[in-house]
Amino acid sequence: MKRTAMLFQDRYKVIFETSEIGPLSDTEVLVENMYSLISPGTELALFMGTHVGFKDPEITWARYPIAPGYASVGRIVGIGKNVSQFKIGECLFHYGTHASHSVVDVEDALHFRVDPDVDQVKVLLGRFAQISYTAAAASRRETGNVLVYGGGMIGNLCAQIFKTTMQRRVFVADLSEDRLNMARDCGLETIRLQHGDLKSMLDEISHGAGFDTVVEATGVPSVVSDCLRTVNEHGEVMFLGSTRGYVEIDVYKNIHRKFLDIHGVHENRYPKFGPYPSRKSFGERAIRLINEGKLKVDNFITDHIEPSQAEEAYGWLIDDKDHHLGIVIHWEGLNEHEY
Repeated sequence: MKRTAMLFQDRYKVIFETSEIGPLSDTEVLVENMYSLISPGTELALFMGTHVGFKDPEITWARYPIAPGYASVGRIVGIGKNVSQFKIGECLFHYGTHASHSVVDVEDALHFRVDPDVDQVKVLLGRFAQISYTAAAASRRETGNVLVYGGGMIGNLCAQIFKTTMQRRVFVADLSEDRLNMARDCGLETIRLQHGDLKSMLDEISHGAGFDTVVEATGVPSVVSDCLRTVNEHGEVMFLGSTRGYVEIDVYKNIHRKFLDIHGVHENRYPKFGPYPSRKSFGERAIRLINEGKLKVDNFITDHIEPSQAEEAYGWLIDDKDHHLGIVIHWEGLNEHEY
């Protein structure tokens, strides 16, 4: 049996490679993928060549060619001899790359069984909700207003999780009216960012209460300063958006004197729960919230494409990110196709 896999050959260049699938090990399953979801964050940065890893000798995986992707769902079509918890035909959501087939080690890899009655495309969004869950889990505040800078998928889902699981009052701030409309459709309060005295505007909107928790979910370095300036004294700032770059800040005025808690909430660095990465637990919770309708995700899937459209789709994310958020690649029926 063969698999077709997508690769970034170089900046802005997508290619496909077809190869034979070897024998499974005792703890592996073979998944015939139906769908995979493009990441508009890390994955797009790798496509454009702007990811910090290209210049960091310690991040050795950020070198072309790169196999992108980390959210796929498909049917199990092969099972290793020691796998007893899964059966042929069952659906599996896993953190595999964009490909027609994936080999998943059920002892090591992050994966979740998918109920056949569940919308499997929606389940893909559990990957981003799991990332967003990290900020809520790391929060040390139980009360007070929450301000999330950035109304993209990560920021929107983070705001929903704070509201749903912690019953906090949450505001989403963004420049884009389209993203703010989407946030309002998800039941969130919104703030249209404008030029002027940002702190005074936010105090007025919050009726003087301010914000005890501020989340940076844009990935834009300049917003770091906004977060530090606008959070309340004794508050906390969560850096969720994988901000890449440098920023100048007044450490004494905006951090030390305000007695702030600062959290870098990279999903891969949260302490483990027992033998498993914490993101497995967060992923399970996020998928459950989606399946129960407590996280509203219907508007996040904006495009369905064939694999051959992938290079063009990354361009959509660069040129028109307000109208292209969740791009789903359909792999069914393409298992023997070569590009």
